[in-house]
Amino acid sequence: MRRSLTRRTALRTAALSATAAVAGCIGSGVTPPSADPGNGSGDAADPDALDESLETWLANANGYAGYVRRVPADGSPRVRVGSSANEDDPLQFQYPGIRVAPGTTVTWVWTGHGGSNNVVATGGSFDSGDPVDRHGATFEHTFESVGTYQYASEPHGEDGMRGAVLVREPPETGYPAVDEWLKNTAHWQGHVVDETGRDAATVTVGTRGDGPTFAFGPSVLKISRGTTVSWKWSGDGPHTVTFRDGSIPGTEVHNEPGVHYEHTFDATGVYQYFCAPHRSIGMKGAVVVE
Repeated sequence: MRRSLTRRTALRTAALSATAAVAGCIGSGVTPPSADPGNGSGDAADPDALDESLETWLANANGYAGYVRRVPADGSPRVRVGSSANEDDPLQFQYPGIRVAPGTTVTWVWTGHGGSNNVVATGGSFDSGDPVDRHGATFEHTFESVGTYQYASEPHGEDGMRGAVLVREPPETGYPAVDEWLKNTAHWQGHVVDETGRDAATVTVGTRGDGPTFAFGPSVLKISRGTTVSWKWSGDGPHTVTFRDGSIPGTEVHNEPGVHYEHTFDATGVYQYFCAPHRSIGMKGAVVVE
């Protein structure tokens, strides 16, 4: 039998309100945090500061690594309910903070770890029902509107089992070809690093985008005609620089650190490239020549 609305509301108030400020209304216009936690990717930090109430909420969330994981625009994110990787601290959502585009359906999947849990939004916009501990149980919700949606497990919210879904429009640079090329790249925040007027610029190959070293830093570089770009391998993982249309010769796979490729761009345009071994997981970049 489901608990009454009064009982559920009382539990939500007691279990999910670690601070009074955090337990505000859903979709209250909290600005998004950066999904690039100072990872050396070369992309500038997200200009929207992390709202203090959301920062407090996530700072007290088990498993929170200090940044919100961005989901590609056409992604189908799955959040695990109960950690199967950490037996000492199974009471967590993986991942506790995600950023998605409007219209995205998020699916929560129970692992069977951490006892009985449910998924309840602090403002009541979604509710998976009574807590369950059944491995493979699922709950899904489609986020249609831009906003910030905080949630927790009622039985373990006070113990740090909480999370948040940030719904934001996909990044836009003003260059449609760039936006289309990078829309499925999880670490990209829409920033264009401007190096126009310089004779040379450097892109790091193998920086930490959203986890492992599968990113170019910066993801998007803007330069002037005649600029020479050097791609410098970090030494973390085998990577290539391969241009999408094949008009510019790329590289073989390199793993050792150092500069393994340079090109001088003499014509204006948008040049899209990728790492051949890791293209499928979004290791892409672009050079805009003006």
